[in-house]
Amino acid sequence: YLAYLRAHGRLFRFYLAERFQVPRAEYDDYLRPVAESLPSCRFGRRVDAVAWDGGGTDGGAFVATVTATATSRRTTLRARTVV
Repeated sequence: YLAYLRAHGRLFRFYLAERFQVPRAEYDDYLRPVAESLPSCRFGRRVDAVAWDGGGTDGGAFVATVTATATSRRTTLRARTVV
């Protein structure tokens, strides 16, 4: 986040004001390009269910049932971590 502030000319103001609270809109502006660049992040889906599946050859994973908001298509995804 500090590199973001420096790139936008706000680093010194951030330190000098000693107000380390980050405005929500600014944090969104900071995180959005990062999240969109990660292939494992999925947007435009509603999570219908999440369950742990301890079986399988992968040593266990979360199984999520999701619905695409634009098409209403349901999909099942496996993941080691869920955020």
